[in-house]
Amino acid sequence: MLDRSESDCSSIAEQVASLEAIRREIPHTIFPVAPHHPLRPDTPEADYACYAFALELTREPLDTESGAAGFAFVEWLLRRHLLRPSPGEAVPHHGIALYRHEGQVRHAAVTWHGRVLSKWGLGSLCEHELAEVPESYGDECEFFEYPTGTLLTDAWKAYRLRAASPSH
Repeated sequence: MLDRSESDCSSIAEQVASLEAIRREIPHTIFPVAPHHPLRPDTPEADYACYAFALELTREPLDTESGAAGFAFVEWLLRRHLLRPSPGEAVPHHGIALYRHEGQVRHAAVTWHGRVLSKWGLGSLCEHELAEVPESYGDECEFFEYPTGTLLTDAWKAYRLRAASPSH
């Protein structure tokens, strides 16, 4: 049912209304992230996807070769061990959550005080419980420590340079 709210809605307002309609049938704790939330980017929601949000790259430039930060970039980070697994089984206080479907990364989110903040498709930035995601995002979730400093923006620049080089 949550897949409908992610894929069938053409606007943020439509997605929020869809989540409210679902709430009448199936109780859930999914809400739009408050405008004053400390992790809400000042970039308009329509201008970024889940990976850019989770990796704090909503303000980074795009280019025609590598496009937006997506699952290929996340896999690139993982192959280079630039994302470090979070210790323990619990949802980290502040970390990155990667959702997988059949082993492939399908969604990225931020963990914050036991909840998850994630960008659903072209729609709203939502706050929810770990399992309250569209089924298409998968049922496997792994946690990573949130990198400090400029690691993610530096990695994005390196990834874009690699994508732009003729020998990649």
